[in-house]
Amino acid sequence: MPKGETDLYERPRAVAQEMLRPERHLDRPLDSTERNLVSTNAFYSGLLSSLGAGVVSGALVAAANAFSPRFRNALGVSGKAALVVSPTVGAFSFASHLSIGNVAKDGGTSIAGAAAAAPVAKVSSLPPWCRAANMVYENPFKTIAALCAPAYGALFYRESTHPATANMLLSQRLIHTRVYGQALVVCTTAAVFMFNESMKAEGAYRVVGGRVQREADLARTQKVRHWYSDVGKGQLHADGSMDIGVEPPPAKELPLVDLFMPLIYVPLIPLVVVGLRGRVAPVTLQRISMGLIGSGLSHAGYIMFSDSSITMD
Repeated sequence: MPKGETDLYERPRAVAQEMLRPERHLDRPLDSTERNLVSTNAFYSGLLSSLGAGVVSGALVAAANAFSPRFRNALGVSGKAALVVSPTVGAFSFASHLSIGNVAKDGGTSIAGAAAAAPVAKVSSLPPWCRAANMVYENPFKTIAALCAPAYGALFYRESTHPATANMLLSQRLIHTRVYGQALVVCTTAAVFMFNESMKAEGAYRVVGGRVQREADLARTQKVRHWYSDVGKGQLHADGSMDIGVEPPPAKELPLVDLFMPLIYVPLIPLVVVGLRGRVAPVTLQRISMGLIGSGLSHAGYIMFSDSSITMD
């Protein structure tokens, strides 16, 4: 049979045989050990690729900058840095993505075997970085306050001792501190909540059976319990009725004093300033107004941190 006719018959057969052996994926989620192994392999493969790309692109940009006046004058420092950074970051992303794709392509058999062969070290407590991650994840507002309160104090101390701002009025130094502190608080809040969102899918770290696991791993290993599994297990009353529902926890009510406190101190601040203007010294009036503002902010912080929708057990 001629070669062309042979390919005409053999090629569809090869395609059909390949379709009968599709790529298989794992029928279960990866555990924490396998995920750590996959992420580590992806990180190191991306790191090696990015180092190679960075060395090559950096050498080319340096050579062009040294020997080509046209290139030297055409781009500034940011443009030349972008020619080095872009291939480096792109190589890292591309290589790490291919590493993860190869694991999914072979059905996870290679990573499963490597994870099974890897020795598992028994631990009795969480590592320090896991405890720090849990603290940030479970107490985001306390973390923000713990980071920003000392920073505000350091900023005000710097404004009060630096020669350029030490002789300014107290109000001007407070305004400077507020502007810098506001930018710091926004950046810190964004970073903390981005970290919390990254941990929300898998949950906090826990030590179970001598291994560090995530709460999502524990939930996968537990037996699913449906809402109707408690039917018939309620308490039987004397009149023959049965309470099969789960009693919800009592709702936490906000006292009326705390509820109406903002309606008191919000109009009180401008009224005190207007009423005492011209009757007391400007420095004393400023201290009184700052004390009222600080009291209002302290009360607002107390309400926020005592609210059950914000505090996390």
